[in-house]
Amino acid sequence: MFKKQYITGAFLAVISLFSSCTNLDEEIFSSIPEKDFYKTESEFLAAMVPIYSSMRTLTEQIGRASCRERV
Repeated sequence: MFKKQYITGAFLAVISLFSSCTNLDEEIFSSIPEKDFYKTESEFLAAMVPIYSSMRTLTEQIGRASCRERV
């Protein structure tokens, strides 16, 4: 029984080594193209609102949890 599992595992390992990805084209997300970059201060501030809103929600939840611990 062990020998059969060993052979099956080795077979699957060999198959996985030879089946590789062929499409390796990637879209780069580490840089912002100039056409998509914020051109005015108001565009930048509008983009920052969702970030700070989610942070505010997180800190409110932490604050409520710490208040419950004190009671």
